[in-house]
Amino acid sequence: MEVDAVMTSDVKVKTEDIGVVMDDTGDPCHDQDDIAGTIDVDLEVTKAQWIKEQLLLSKNVTEDDCEAVKKVGYFGGLDVSFIIGDPVNACACYVVLDKDLGVVYRDLLMVQLTAPYMPGFLGFREAAILSQLVTDQVASSPQITPGILMVDGNGILHPRLCGTACHVALATGLPTLGVAKNLHCIDQLGEGLDRESIKQKFQKLEKAGEHLDLVNREGRVLGAAVKTSKDSRNPVYVSVGSGLCLATALALVSLTARHRVPEPIRQADILSREFLRIHHPTPRQIQAEKQPGRTRAQKMKHGKTTGRNTTGQGTLGQDTTGHD
Repeated sequence: MEVDAVMTSDVKVKTEDIGVVMDDTGDPCHDQDDIAGTIDVDLEVTKAQWIKEQLLLSKNVTEDDCEAVKKVGYFGGLDVSFIIGDPVNACACYVVLDKDLGVVYRDLLMVQLTAPYMPGFLGFREAAILSQLVTDQVASSPQITPGILMVDGNGILHPRLCGTACHVALATGLPTLGVAKNLHCIDQLGEGLDRESIKQKFQKLEKAGEHLDLVNREGRVLGAAVKTSKDSRNPVYVSVGSGLCLATALALVSLTARHRVPEPIRQADILSREFLRIHHPTPRQIQAEKQPGRTRAQKMKHGKTTGRNTTGQGTLGQDTTGHD
C-alpha cells in the first residue's frame, strides 16, 4: 500500500511540481517569475514555522536514562532509502533486532515524501512516517517493542537541538538515539572542531568504542564522533534523541556495531535498498540482471510490484506479500 507521507505541520507547502499557483487575490498566477517568487516566499514561511516547532520540541528532550533503556531486550532501527534519481519516492524501513542482533520484525513501506528538503529540517520529511511504523509495531506486537530506537540521522547534534531522532523519540515515547554518517552541525561546534581537525583527531583513535566529544560554543556536549570498529576509517556521529544519556547511547551503539554503522540501522538500510532494487530497479539494474527469454517490457513489469509487508522472522526472499 503506497502512502503519501505529508508531515504533520499546519503549513501548506508549495513545491515546484504544483501546476497552478494562486496570487493574493485567489486568481491563477501565470508569470513564471511570480510563481518562483511565491514558492520562495512559501518556503521561507514554512522554514520559519518549522524553526518555531523545533525550538518548542527541543524543550521536551531529556538526556537522562529512562527505565526502558536500562533493560534493553530488543533494538529498533529506522532508515529511509530513495529511488535513485527520485527525491520524493522512497522506502521507509523499521526493523527490530534481538540481543543476538537477529531481525525478528520488519516493516517496509513505499512513501512519497512531499515536504521539501531543507538542511536542518529532515525531521519534517521523514519522522512522521518512521514514527508510524514504530507505532504500528507496538500495537501489533508489543512483546518485541525495543528498549531503544536507532535512527539514521541526528538527535540533539543539530542547530536547534532537534534532529530527526528527537522528532521520532517525542512522537513514539521510546528512548531514541541518532547515528549520522556525515557531520552537518559545524557552525555550532566549538573551536578546533571543524571537519579537518575532527578527521585528524579521529585517525589517532585505535580501539573500537573510542570517541571524540562534539562540544558547542557554550561548552555543551551535543554528541560524539565514534570509532565503531577497529578498522573504521571514518566515524559515525552519535547523539541523543531523547530518553537516555550520551554515555548510554555510545555504549548501545558500540554493543550493536559489527561494522561501521550499528546493526539495527544497517539492517534497515540493507532491507530498504534491496526492496527498491527488486521492486523499483533502475534501467541499469534491469540490464544487469540479463534475464534470458524475457522482453524488456516483461522485465519491467516483473520488477515493479509495490506494496507493504510486515513480517516477523526470515529473509527478504521469504516474504509472501508485498512490503514497505
